[in-house]
Amino acid sequence: MLWQFVCLRKGKQTRSLKHLSTKVFVVAIITSFLFIFPGRHIERSQKENIARREGYQPCPPFTLLIGSATIDAWVKDFSLCNDPEVDKLARYGYPGEPAQIAKLLANRESK
Repeated sequence: MLWQFVCLRKGKQTRSLKHLSTKVFVVAIITSFLFIFPGRHIERSQKENIARREGYQPCPPFTLLIGSATIDAWVKDFSLCNDPEVDKLARYGYPGEPAQIAKLLANRESK
């Protein structure tokens, strides 16, 4: 699609309905990128401000063992960032891990 757009800009192909739709599609994609990247930054900073107002602190980012995704965690008790039991539970990024961590913390509070 981008190659067609470049060729269309250079005038190598005749202008037809197909080329017009390619041009409109490329302009729509470029416009959407202009909204997506600043919007993601604004949304992330808004969420961080809400977390800070509620008393949460950011943990140092860590990487899951099964991929290269970096996880940002926010906690009220900063000692949980380096807790070996919580690290062991949160190592793989499985969907059930937050519930297991909540159960572990509830058991600690009841003791």
